[in-house]
Amino acid sequence: MSRLAANDRACLILMDYPRRARLKIYTHVEKLAIDADPALTDLVMDKAYKARAERIFRLRLEAFDWNCPQHITPRFTEREIEQAVRPLHERLAQLEAENRALQDRLAKSGDA
Repeated sequence: MSRLAANDRACLILMDYPRRARLKIYTHVEKLAIDADPALTDLVMDKAYKARAERIFRLRLEAFDWNCPQHITPRFTEREIEQAVRPLHERLAQLEAENRALQDRLAKSGDA
C-alpha cells in the first residue's frame, strides 16, 4: 500500500488465451476508506460474502491497449480440449469397428 502513496499508477493485464488477446488497462488508483463513499461501498460489496472489507480501491482509466497476439500461446480448458477432440475419438472408434468387421469377413472367407 505504501507504493500507492508514492506512485498511484497501476496496470491491469487481462488475458484471453484461446483468442490470443491481451488487454492492458492503465489506471490511477485511489485508496478509499470503506465508509468514505457509502454508495460505492454498497455497489461493490457482496452482502452474502462474510468477509469484512478494509478499504476500496477506485481505478480511474488513463488508457488501454490491445496487444499483438504474436507471442501469446493459446491455452484451453480440459473441457474445451475434450469437446474439440471428441469427433476425432468418435471417428477413430468408427474406423476401428469397420476394420474389425473387415478382418472378421476376411477370416471367415479364408483369405486372412
